[in-house]
Amino acid sequence: MQKKLEETRQQIEKERKDNFKPFLYCVTTYPVPSPIFVCVLTRSYELKKAELPLNFNDLTEEQKQLIIQQTIKDHKEKVYSKFGGIIPAYGAIHAYTLVYAYNANESDLPVYTPDGVLMENPPKEYQTIRLHVATLGLKAGSNNIAALFKNRIHVEQD
Repeated sequence: MQKKLEETRQQIEKERKDNFKPFLYCVTTYPVPSPIFVCVLTRSYELKKAELPLNFNDLTEEQKQLIIQQTIKDHKEKVYSKFGGIIPAYGAIHAYTLVYAYNANESDLPVYTPDGVLMENPPKEYQTIRLHVATLGLKAGSNNIAALFKNRIHVEQD
């Protein structure tokens, strides 16, 4: 039984490693979204992560730096064009943390300024990765969330 459990654990670890895609984690004013319903409605949690190419870890350091800088620039432009530079429910962008491996030690993660410059001694909280997916649940028997948006949207009734 122990042998089978160990084999399963190794298989899961291999799949996690093989399916991992490096990314930049966006450090914002509020690590946890508030109010949560704004995050749900705007799907702003999707802006907390800027994906990097699958082959990122195979590139030279110079190539990595260019991609990081371009990805940060593109991400900031996207946030600015969609929401005026502020990620709804999360606030302003303070930094970008490079998550280069699925099992990377958070204290070893490099952190970049919003201008794409590597920080020498980033605050430890900038290296803490909190990826969330926001959902909104309803109480049993309730299926109308229009009351949350009273006088804000038009809801068609069947």
